[in-house]
Amino acid sequence: GNLVLLGTVTADEGSNVIISGLFSSTYDVYKVFASDVQGKGSNQPLQLQYGPNDYFFDSSYEFTSTFIASNSAAYAGISHNGTTHMQILQAMGDRVSTYLTDKSYSEITIFKPLSTDHETVVMWNGVSKMSTVKYMAGAGCRENTTVAITRLRFKSTDDFHGVFKIYGVVK
Repeated sequence: GNLVLLGTVTADEGSNVIISGLFSSTYDVYKVFASDVQGKGSNQPLQLQYGPNDYFFDSSYEFTSTFIASNSAAYAGISHNGTTHMQILQAMGDRVSTYLTDKSYSEITIFKPLSTDHETVVMWNGVSKMSTVKYMAGAGCRENTTVAITRLRFKSTDDFHGVFKIYGVVK
């Protein structure tokens, strides 16, 4: 279906981006496009948590992902159970190295965030370019979630900046 822009959040030197108040029964599927994301330090991850109105869940996330770097034949499969977050990018673009224009881009899809019947699932893919191209894709959920999800938090272990746009997908 068509995409309807619901909101834009610009991160500027913070370690959190919070998107809230945009989920409604109008849409079952949402997309977040994170662009021009750069961490303050080298190889910082981009993580996702979600929750209901007044807090974020900080346990019981399950996710699996793949990570590939262009300078290596290495391929990493990552699987986590019972973690405090879902890892969207292994390493964001870095604005303090010799590659100052390196940036990260991600597409995150959230299925049925308002479901109270264990149906909320998140799927993502993203790329970072820091002297090499790094690609990560994955999917995850939170165990036993029986409350509606109304907020998202993108976070890192260090400050970052970038633009996060959330869209509703027309049914």
